[in-house]
Amino acid sequence: MEQDTLTRISLACSVIGLIALGLVSSSVTANVVEVGSISPESIGILVRVCGNVSRAYTSKDGHVFLGLEDKSGSINVVVFENMVKGMSTNPTNLKVGDNICVKGEIDMYRNELEIIPKDIELIT
Repeated sequence: MEQDTLTRISLACSVIGLIALGLVSSSVTANVVEVGSISPESIGILVRVCGNVSRAYTSKDGHVFLGLEDKSGSINVVVFENMVKGMSTNPTNLKVGDNICVKGEIDMYRNELEIIPKDIELIT
């Protein structure tokens, strides 16, 4: 009887924990920033940046390389092939001049800041 009670308590705690984790993760939002405010201290931070596509290139491996610029500056956006399918907007269809919002993490590659996106939204 005691084992059965412990199992039920453990199951209830697990379910409550999963629900709480889901609620907390859905409330985490990216900070909306301008490109010019992104610095090396921003590495690892989740941001949302909106602007115009200034460059668009898809490699033979399926990776998409974008330039994103707003009134304050420009930054590279790198979408790896395995991330393309999960985006709101297919980055391979983007062209120079498109207005987009990118939600992603700031990273640095070869001394250049870049955004590794979790999602890209085409703004019409």
